[in-house]
Amino acid sequence: MKQFVKTFLLVFFGVMFLLSMTGTNTQLFSFLNIPRMPALFADIRAIPPIEEIGNVAALRIENPFDPFNRPYNYPSIWIIIMYLLSVLGNPVYVFGWVVTSLMVTLYIRLLTTYWNEYYKLILTFIVAFSPPVMLLLERGNNDSVMLLLLLFSFYNKGFVSGLSLGIASVLKLFPILFFPALFLLRKNSTKSFLAGFSITIPLMIWSFLDYSGISGATPSPDSTAFGLKSMALIAKPWFNSNIGLFTVELILLAVILVFALMFIYLLRNTFRLPEYKDLFSLESADLLIFFGSGFVLIFILGAHFAYRVVFGIPLLYALIDFVRSRTISGVFRWYSPTLIGLFLIQLWSPVVIGHWDYFAIFNYLFMLLFIPYLIAIFVHTDYIKSFFVQVRSIFRLRRTS
Repeated sequence: MKQFVKTFLLVFFGVMFLLSMTGTNTQLFSFLNIPRMPALFADIRAIPPIEEIGNVAALRIENPFDPFNRPYNYPSIWIIIMYLLSVLGNPVYVFGWVVTSLMVTLYIRLLTTYWNEYYKLILTFIVAFSPPVMLLLERGNNDSVMLLLLLFSFYNKGFVSGLSLGIASVLKLFPILFFPALFLLRKNSTKSFLAGFSITIPLMIWSFLDYSGISGATPSPDSTAFGLKSMALIAKPWFNSNIGLFTVELILLAVILVFALMFIYLLRNTFRLPEYKDLFSLESADLLIFFGSGFVLIFILGAHFAYRVVFGIPLLYALIDFVRSRTISGVFRWYSPTLIGLFLIQLWSPVVIGHWDYFAIFNYLFMLLFIPYLIAIFVHTDYIKSFFVQVRSIFRLRRTS
């Protein structure tokens, strides 16, 4: 009977999730305050046909192939990918529904894995239908592919791990920001990890050579944006009109760093927290280091729309493990529920408040608390020491070869 109920709930979840993406279902998107585009999977529609691959520079300025008159701001390799998908039918719908199905498969895998872990089970339902996730899938944005590739890279080892991260970096550039953390975590398979990653370098160079064109064609953030620059745009009216946007970004970043220094000082002097060394040997700690480091770098270095917050969702599962762990105590344990709550408020703020105008503010508040937490983990464990040991070992290998 329990197995029947479990199967029924999983099938019901999958069907309801797929139905929520159909063009006839507008109630859910209205409830989530998601402004629907006239056509489903609108973002992927900006990719021009294969005949235009030699004309990408002009399409970065004006793209007549996009029904919404947006410039083309993806790496050129996406033109080839969509051409290959056209063999199966309309490439927009092939891509959109395949990616949506993969995300449903991921959710069902999470539900079956955490069936007896009620906190994670509830969390999966809360996250799956959250406004940023549904916005990501409704738009058909390829950030969903990047999330899947990063998860695949993390949960695999050696060559496959490096190859997956390399492919993600070729397709969207910014996943390269996850490289330092994953390199750190692959200390037992550094050579094979680098071998897999190196295979993609020629294509990566091709994508990164067009970085300025891609950056210039990407719209500036607005009220539905995520990142430090988005928060700076909101905060700029609070400062003197002569202060530029970049200066406001530096001030906001300085506030986070000062808070981090205060946090670490309290840990050492008030709470007298010892070094944990191997205490963070849990897989969930590695998950937090990998996605936490990349998520912070995206926040600082990029200006992106709200669905970029999905790269922080894996942190929630790691933080729940921290709360429930018997080996992690003190500040790291009781601080984690605060981060979980603030992240969930951020995810659902469009519904709670009724609009997206404060999304970037909640995002900044989360980072204000999370970045000191992440820095403290590096300070109180052997992660940094391990990183330099790996770098030193690579140089030794080169000298002996």
